Amino acid sequence: MRRLGHSDVLAGVLVVKDSARYGDLLRTRITLGSVMGNLENYLLLRSLRTLEVRVKAQSANALVVAEWLEKQSTITKVWYPSLKSMGDSHTLAKQLFKMPLPIMSFELSTAFEAIELCNAVKVIGVATSLGALSRDVYRNPSNLK
Repeated sequence: MRRLGHSDVLAGVLVVKDSARYGDLLRTRITLGSVMGNLENYLLLRSLRTLEVRVKAQSANALVVAEWLEKQSTITKVWYPSLKSMGDSHTLAKQLFKMPLPIMSFELSTAFEAIELCNAVKVIGVATSLGALSRDVYRNPSNLK
């Protein structure tokens, strides 16, 4: 499968308040290493340069999908704070975020429908990168084959 997005680097920041915990993490960092190489730094910088346009597109698409899901008879609940039907969560999301959020979840009426949906999706993978342009569906690990 060909990936179409920037799912080729993973980086993060770790912040701790406890000095003992910091010491443990520092020893682990020294032992295992934690400084990215030149290629990884280039890939991260490239991804950050296009992050805004990718998040805007994801957010706009997520809102359209959430509104569509809400109208489906087999969907019992759409968990998406940018929907007006979410009440207080919607009000809070409007205060906290400049645009709709790009991530949602939903519940189907029955477990059978959920299994049917997962079986109907042609490409299923465990989502390890939320920024990639791929078709990832999360399935309970106990159900993965």
